[in-house]
Amino acid sequence: MVQLEQLASAHESLVELLRNMPRRALAEIVCAAGGVSSDNIAEIQERTPSVEVSGLARAARKAAADLVLVVHTFDGKLLVIWIFEVQLSWNADKRWIWALLQAAFAAESRTDALVVVVAPSPRLRDRIRKKLMPQVAPPLILLEPDQIKLIDDADEARRRPLETILGAVYHAREDSPFSLRVAGIRAALLALQTLDSASCRRYTVLVMSIAPTAVVQQAMKELRERGELDEGRFETFTEMEREGYSFNHGREEGRDEGRQEGLHIGQLLTLRRALVDILEIRGFAVSVGLRERIETCGDLETLERWYAGARSLAVDAPLDQLFDG
Repeated sequence: MVQLEQLASAHESLVELLRNMPRRALAEIVCAAGGVSSDNIAEIQERTPSVEVSGLARAARKAAADLVLVVHTFDGKLLVIWIFEVQLSWNADKRWIWALLQAAFAAESRTDALVVVVAPSPRLRDRIRKKLMPQVAPPLILLEPDQIKLIDDADEARRRPLETILGAVYHAREDSPFSLRVAGIRAALLALQTLDSASCRRYTVLVMSIAPTAVVQQAMKELRERGELDEGRFETFTEMEREGYSFNHGREEGRDEGRQEGLHIGQLLTLRRALVDILEIRGFAVSVGLRERIETCGDLETLERWYAGARSLAVDAPLDQLFDG
């Protein structure tokens, strides 16, 4: 069986989910979070997530976001640019990256550019809200569960699978009734069964990575009892049950963050991506060989050391120095 880490990371899966969601549904969520009306939105287009950032003492370099959507009004005018950033772990340096992205996209388009932060973890959102949002201007848009509908109806889940999955993962770790969260995950599992095999596997990783163990177990138990779980199609379910679902979690309820839970897939994938991002944002060219070395590194401490070094490495230093030191 293909290992889960080869199928998709939770981060990549959530970005893909946002990219493929109905544009109008996503607009309603973002507008609700930003406290504005969506009535004037006529068209939403995806654009390349990279942008050139001019430097005062060196050549321009590329910076990249997770997803960038360009919003137009009914008279064809450019209204705003939404810069989506998916956060599954804490990174204090994001305040600088987000400020840079907003400034760069706004300067390029000559219109407002706003960062939309998507963070399913309640504790992580709380840290972002308290420690990062006050330091970023213009203000961030932080998506909250109140703006994302929790779909628990089976028929609606089959009609709106991606919206169902997003709602389920965003409400899965909230301080709400257990039965309500189970209903959301149950609907998400039904929604997964309407998708093609590749999408099903990718979003299964997302659901299993974020939802608490007990919630997923109960949802699957209820679907089995009803005869609504296609065990043959979703071989990954059985594998995840053997692993206890939580092997890919960034943290467990009631435990400290970070290394206390040991190495796990979610942390590794997130840190690998962050390392490549910070190198590219600082203007370094990451070769295919170095990228492969980062992506195959399975030691969290090594990745953390590389990341810390990448932040302070002199701009004229050879990149091999970071990895061989």
